[in-house]
Amino acid sequence: MRGHTDYVWRVAHLPGRRQIITCSDDGSLRLWDTESGVQIGDDWRDEGEEAGVIAIALSPNSKKAVSGSRNGKVKLWDVERRKVVAKWTEHNNLVRCLCWSGDGERVLSGCYDGTVRVWNVERGNTPHQTMRGHTNTVLSVAHMPGKRQIVTCSEDSSLRLWDMESGAQIGDTWQDEAGVIAIALSPNGKTVASGGRDWKVTLWDVDRRKVIAKWTGHSDIVRSLSWSGDGERVLSGSYDGTVRVWDVERGETVLGPIKTGHETVCAVIYSHDRTKIATGGKEDGIKIWDANTGELLSKIEHQGFVWSLAWTSDQKKLIAGSGNSSIRIFDTATRKQTAILEGHQGGVFALCLFQNDHLLASTSHDDTARLWNLDTNIQVGQPLQHERHVNGAAFSLDGKLLVTGCDDNNAYVWDIYTILKYAGLEDLLSIPNVSLNMASSTLSPQSLCPLLGDAR
Repeated sequence: MRGHTDYVWRVAHLPGRRQIITCSDDGSLRLWDTESGVQIGDDWRDEGEEAGVIAIALSPNSKKAVSGSRNGKVKLWDVERRKVVAKWTEHNNLVRCLCWSGDGERVLSGCYDGTVRVWNVERGNTPHQTMRGHTNTVLSVAHMPGKRQIVTCSEDSSLRLWDMESGAQIGDTWQDEAGVIAIALSPNGKTVASGGRDWKVTLWDVDRRKVIAKWTGHSDIVRSLSWSGDGERVLSGSYDGTVRVWDVERGETVLGPIKTGHETVCAVIYSHDRTKIATGGKEDGIKIWDANTGELLSKIEHQGFVWSLAWTSDQKKLIAGSGNSSIRIFDTATRKQTAILEGHQGGVFALCLFQNDHLLASTSHDDTARLWNLDTNIQVGQPLQHERHVNGAAFSLDGKLLVTGCDDNNAYVWDIYTILKYAGLEDLLSIPNVSLNMASSTLSPQSLCPLLGDAR
């Protein structure tokens, strides 16, 4: 069998067939006919990856294969489709050997970093469903409360409604005039606010999928949005460095423009009781303002870009996703940092806080989404690997599912309950009998600062 352009490291037979799979330092896997020596189909390559593939192992039922690479990644392949269905990225050196358990539920990997890891193949680290149809980056996502439906927005200048079970688009595309950067769903689920490259805030009627209002006033991209908990006001943040509060019924700016001091505003969020707003962006830290008067109440020191914000319902903790890949937790009373969540290898675009304040999801430039236990400030499970940068994120109302938007033009649904159950942390989804801020549970406003480098 000739065709590889570098060392061939491993070979695996497909049982019951006259076929083998090979892996090579040329960065590919290949399928071959052992009788003719001819390659079957195209090279198996992971888009954007060139690292040499050193190890492969075939699952007991031959439906999946795992590969190990020089860049430390373990990849799970669907043999029939010849596509990567999961990536595991915790090793930090060459992955030299792989082995499946006899029941096909786990994979063992050995690495030049001196570690061995055991991976659970079916514990929620592959997407439960994929929504395909957008023709450009999916920047933000929102769950429809009480329904198995989500809304997405994209740089292709559209919003779309999807069925989460089938992955199919529902109805026609909601077409806008310009690239849509951010969306936020009203507390009653009947209206979507969107912001984009045309500098406008647009209101959409969800049932009719029609524009019902357009608000002008900003002089640059509208980057982030947040509804007040009573659904009467919308907060917008822009690359013009200002924030505005809009009265939904009157369609007017009732507060602002507030000149924040941030060169660009990347994140805005209402407090649970609607009395305060927080802002973050390029330069000048995090600021907390009176939501009625616009008075600056306090400033939290933060080095570098603030790309995303989350605020606990008791208003005691403000969480910031940073351009330097960290997630920082601040005490709003003392304005001091109380914890730092480390693990991402790229800027943290979005934060989504589950309504009980115990579970946090983050998305990043490192092509992953991650889950965090806020009782311990420790990551839960393995990263949720994507093909490209991950932008917006939103929990379902019960927290059992997470939707993410990606630079590969797709949105993905992830089974969070399975991940938590495997870790013995189902209690992170318990919901106390308290009044819920639906604006932040259906679509966490902090997840509306999804993109930095491309949204200029």
